[in-house]
Amino acid sequence: MNYAKVVTSFWTGDTGLKISKLGSSYVQLLSCYLVCNKHAHMTGIYHLPIGYVVEDLSNLTYEEVTNGVKGLIDVGYCKYDFDKKYIWVENMLKYQVGEKLTAGNKQTVAINRYVDSIGSMRLSFFDEFMEKYMESHCIVDTTKI
Repeated sequence: MNYAKVVTSFWTGDTGLKISKLGSSYVQLLSCYLVCNKHAHMTGIYHLPIGYVVEDLSNLTYEEVTNGVKGLIDVGYCKYDFDKKYIWVENMLKYQVGEKLTAGNKQTVAINRYVDSIGSMRLSFFDEFMEKYMESHCIVDTTKI
């Protein structure tokens, strides 16, 4: 992604306030990083080993990043497949492309290609992602075909 949207209510909405209550400024930094880093994808699902984050945010340790991700999981901001090293920022698709997409939309085509490419990986959160976005964003689950 060349750019990402971070809405101003990010800091004052329910999830943003929960993140603030975690009490660590590095967790707030991490939450923003997860939306707008060079590895990110508009779906919110992408490969992100903890080491990538430590490299990109060089002032954070491996332990801080790992604990930060766990805190963000606890407040419902993201899910992380620790075995496959993939993250899902749960509301990222909604905020990056909108609440709904139509079947002919170019973004819908791109999302479907991407989801098809990761579908066979059996990510721990894949079914939950599909349940959340399949209908509203016209995503075809090719793992069920």
